[in-house]
Amino acid sequence: HAGRVLSALVALPVLYAAVRYLPLFLFAGLVAVVVLLAQLEFYRLVLGPAAPAGVWSARYPTMALGAAFGVGVVVMAYHQAWDTALPFLITALVMTMGGATLWFGKDLHLALTDVALAVFGVWYVAWLLGHLVVLRGLWGGDWLVLFVLWVTWIGDSAAYYVGRAVGRTPLAPRVSPKKTMA
Repeated sequence: HAGRVLSALVALPVLYAAVRYLPLFLFAGLVAVVVLLAQLEFYRLVLGPAAPAGVWSARYPTMALGAAFGVGVVVMAYHQAWDTALPFLITALVMTMGGATLWFGKDLHLALTDVALAVFGVWYVAWLLGHLVVLRGLWGGDWLVLFVLWVTWIGDSAAYYVGRAVGRTPLAPRVSPKKTMA
């Protein structure tokens, strides 16, 4: 608990300053870095720590492509090209993922699994976080972004403390062992 409070005391003023005062292109760059790290973490969580080393190394190219496409989504958000570029990005993402996984000699089942994993990672992480850039570009967008972050943190903290107080059944023990449901 003390570690969470200390990290919040350091991170919150830095985040506030980044959202409020960075020019939009630097804010988009910051979001792109966060997307890259978050997607790699997502892939690590989905594969799990028990995945054999051979499985991990065979999946590196697919995960790298997924992370690159995720950064591309943020660039689209910055240039506000959602409407025109999105169909092309979706097609390129699926075709590139499918071709790349088969190119590296994977069997069809593993290739399709990797494509699904990578594509879902792009949409779950990059697509959602890319909206922070779109929000920030609106009039009063800095406050909208801070509001979204605030609501997310309040909800997450409330779920954590209420779950610790009354929860018994683990929600997703592999992802977050302490999160519970009633």
